[in-house]
Amino acid sequence: MTPLKGSVRWSQIQGPREYQEDSVLHVPLPGSKRGNAHLIGVFDGHGGAWVARECARKTPELFDGNCEDSAEALRQLIERLDARTRFAQMGTTVSLAHIVESERIVTTAVVGDSPIIVLDDSGALQLSEEHNVRSNQSERDAAIARGGVYQNGYICIEKDGKGLQLSRALGDRALGHLLSRTPTIASYTLGTRSIVAVASDGLIDPDHFTDREQDAVRVVRKLKRGMSPKRLIESQDPKRVHDNTSLIVWRPTRWSRWFA
Repeated sequence: MTPLKGSVRWSQIQGPREYQEDSVLHVPLPGSKRGNAHLIGVFDGHGGAWVARECARKTPELFDGNCEDSAEALRQLIERLDARTRFAQMGTTVSLAHIVESERIVTTAVVGDSPIIVLDDSGALQLSEEHNVRSNQSERDAAIARGGVYQNGYICIEKDGKGLQLSRALGDRALGHLLSRTPTIASYTLGTRSIVAVASDGLIDPDHFTDREQDAVRVVRKLKRGMSPKRLIESQDPKRVHDNTSLIVWRPTRWSRWFA
C-alpha cells in the first residue's frame, strides 16, 4: 500500500458573537513510529473561550503521537482534558481526527456536536454522530435518564433552569452530572481522493433542525471543486450564520494546489 501524503488548511470567522470561542488544532506528527501523521480538530467553546483554548493548548502535550492504537490514545487524551477542565464554569465540544498517512486510516473522536466529515476510500461520505438533545433522540433520553429536564431544545437541571443543547461536553461544572464526557470513536480507510473535514456546528445545520447529511454533502461538493476552507465558510448563506464558524481540512497533497 502506497502511503498518502496530505496537506492541512484551516480558516474561521467570528459570527455575530462578541468574541471568538472556537479553537482550531493542527498537530503535525512527521516522525511518529507509524509514519507521517496529523492530529486535527475543533473545540467549539460556549459560555466563554477558556476551556476550548486550554484543550487546544494542552492537546499536543497530552496526545501520544507514537501510539499504536489511535482509538485508545484519543480516549486517553479526552480523559486527561476532562480532568483538567471539568470544574470550569464554561465548556466546549471536542472533535478530533488522527490521520495516519502511512496506513491510510483516520480515527475520529467526538464529544458534542462539532461535525467531522470523512470522504473515505470508496467515495462514501461518513458523518459523525451529533450529541445534541435537540436533534438526537437517544442522546436526549440518556441525558434525561441522568436526571435532566428537556425543555425548548435544551437539557436543564430543572424546569426553567440553566440548560445546554449538548448531551456531551467538557467543562460545564454546573451541568456536569447531566453530561457524558465519553467520545464516540470511529475509523475509516482513506484513499487518494479522500477528504477529512472537522468543523464547528456553525458550518452545517446551525439550528439543529435541518438535514445534516445534505449540508455535509454540500460541503464535500465544494471541497471537491477546490474551494478553500476560507471561501467555503464565506459562501454560507448569511441568513444561516448565527455562530462562530471554524473549518480545518486534510486531503492528499496532489489536491493542495486547489487551496491557493
